[in-house]
Amino acid sequence: MNRKPRFGFFARLLAGASALAAMIMVLASQTVPGLPLVPVLAWTTAFILLAGVAITLGFYASYRWHAWCLNRGGADPQWLWMGGEAQRVHVVRRQPARRHVRRGH
Repeated sequence: MNRKPRFGFFARLLAGASALAAMIMVLASQTVPGLPLVPVLAWTTAFILLAGVAITLGFYASYRWHAWCLNRGGADPQWLWMGGEAQRVHVVRRQPARRHVRRGH
């Protein structure tokens, strides 16, 4: 699987954020006619960036939590739909843990 970042993904993300910002600016200018557009653009940009950071941190924290649980013997919840775990998981768990010993010390 190729996990290289693609320009198309970032272009779509930027286009979506720009469209969202434009819709908010248009709605704000129609709702409050005397409101200058520069502060609305600044607040909209700040909100979109803050939301992006929060979503990214949420994904990262979720990934780390699931990895921590799996590394300590937890079951992947997606396997519960199939009535158990993958066949290879039981074989790996039965094997004794390998300890890294430095030789010569």
